[in-house]
Amino acid sequence: MIEDNFIKSIPNELDSGANFILDKISKFHQDNQNNTVEFYQTYIEFSALLEAFLLSYKCPFKKIDLDLNKEDNILKIMNFSHQIKLDLRTMSKKRLVQDSSNIYKAPFQYPFSQAIISNELDKTQLLINELREILSMSSVFGMEHKSRLLRQLGNLNRNYIRNFLKYSSLGVL
Repeated sequence: MIEDNFIKSIPNELDSGANFILDKISKFHQDNQNNTVEFYQTYIEFSALLEAFLLSYKCPFKKIDLDLNKEDNILKIMNFSHQIKLDLRTMSKKRLVQDSSNIYKAPFQYPFSQAIISNELDKTQLLINELREILSMSSVFGMEHKSRLLRQLGNLNRNYIRNFLKYSSLGVL
């Protein structure tokens, strides 16, 4: 029988609350491995409590398909609790990655940031074109030196545009 104090002490957050219940199920199972059938009703109560908790947060899970064999049902309950623990870890990792991604994307998600970045691309293109013209018209540099500088300027321009497009496609810009 699950105690009322245990139910009252379940944390309200999905991860911590579910893990609190899962840890209790695991500890109960370890303590009663030799007498599992005697405590069958408690296993059923724990699985019902876990399902109700997950349903209250609209957390998707596959229901346990119980039958008449008590030992099989206990194994199903334990497998279910292990699967929920894995699912919670996966969800937590995904949430952490999403939160981290949002932190780094945040400065770029405002329209004025996008306008500034697009503006900078245009300005940079104009400056590169001006440098090309100045280099082409310059009599200070020899032809080999001019062609080498123009090639480096072209590479700079290609890399700048490539990086701009790459970050745009990733949704950062």
